[in-house]
Amino acid sequence: MRQEPEARTIAGEVRCTECDTPARGPATSWRAYLTGGFDGEPVEVVVYCPACAMRELGAAPVPLS
Repeated sequence: MRQEPEARTIAGEVRCTECDTPARGPATSWRAYLTGGFDGEPVEVVVYCPACAMRELGAAPVPLS
């Protein structure tokens, strides 16, 4: 049987995984991805600022409606 990962809330500021820039105000154009969770690895959230997301992942900001 597959065990569900434990959910945790971590308070703090949002910072880019690549350049360590903090988000100023709402991080509406930033990207967050889940990684890990295979072969006993913990599930983690990685966050990219818009510039790093475009450079590293080719990911354009998602427009908010």
